[in-house]
Amino acid sequence: MLLEKGTKKADEAGLDMYLQASLMGAELYKKFGFEVVSVEEIDLSQWGVDKVDTRTYMKRVTRGVRQ
Repeated sequence: MLLEKGTKKADEAGLDMYLQASLMGAELYKKFGFEVVSVEEIDLSQWGVDKVDTRTYMKRVTRGVRQ
């Protein structure tokens, strides 16, 4: 799976990972060690859309050592 390869590469390089996820996507990323840093709600009504968009910002601390 792509996430497995990506997290492995980051660990090998000793790098933390950051991403922005949907609410549904955040649950998947948690399974790969990502933690929620913050959640932002954006009211889209000012652009004529009757909806609130929710963005979840996440971080995964490296589990490896930079070579």
